[in-house]
Amino acid sequence: MADTEYLFHLRDEADGKPGPAGKIKLDGWCLSIQIEGYGECTAEPEEAYPIVLEFYEGKLQLLVWKDVNDEEPTKIDMQGALESLHKE
Repeated sequence: MADTEYLFHLRDEADGKPGPAGKIKLDGWCLSIQIEGYGECTAEPEEAYPIVLEFYEGKLQLLVWKDVNDEEPTKIDMQGALESLHKE
């Protein structure tokens, strides 16, 4: 599968002012989000994707590099969000 990229611009929800630009990349393995001015420890400036949604070993997980100086991402296991677990 070839990479697919989508460009976007965020707006401040509070006042509508323009925010950072970004890019979403789909590469067949994961969905990665790059946001202007945000990075992660091991990537070159303007080349980082500090937010990644991936399906790994049968589980959906969200990886977020919330500290540009920390090599390890925060991992959020999405299994608890399965709709089949919803209590009626």
